[in-house]
Amino acid sequence: MKRFVIPVGVVAAAVALIALLTWGVSTHADTGSIDSRVARHDYPLVPGYRQRLPLLGTNRTASLASFGGHWVLLNVYASWCEPCHAEAPLMAREQRVLADHHARLVGLTYQDAVSATQAFNRHYGLHEPVLRDLSGNFVHNLGTYAVPESFVINPQGRIVALIREEISAKWLNQTVLPLISGQA
Repeated sequence: MKRFVIPVGVVAAAVALIALLTWGVSTHADTGSIDSRVARHDYPLVPGYRQRLPLLGTNRTASLASFGGHWVLLNVYASWCEPCHAEAPLMAREQRVLADHHARLVGLTYQDAVSATQAFNRHYGLHEPVLRDLSGNFVHNLGTYAVPESFVINPQGRIVALIREEISAKWLNQTVLPLISGQA
């Protein structure tokens, strides 16, 4: 009988530990993600805000901090992305509205060829500066693994709103415009 006491105790402890871990994982919210912080109005600084990335069509680099002092709508996209094609005409119109409010549309591409991005921008009349994330690390630090996604960044470099899908006119009118015009 004694030889079963130790294995039964070990099995009972293992079952209790698994139950405790399962409960902990199921009740623990992801309080560190950008999305959850923005939802709590605890606006995080853009990860890599000062990181310099190649600027499309030039031999220069720039960072999001280069646009400091202005509201920025950072649009993560790629020329091969179908939803990016769908939102591009809206983004082309929006770049003018943003400029009227002293804000900037800034593109961010990864996994995209220079020539393809340039052709995409020409086709849709996009004239915004475009940063290129050659490694994918910058966008992954934003929690981005699919495109398109967009982030509203205040003049202090903090993410105050985001959308992890194709932008709509409704989101722009109800979220972005009130923020950049100081009505939010």
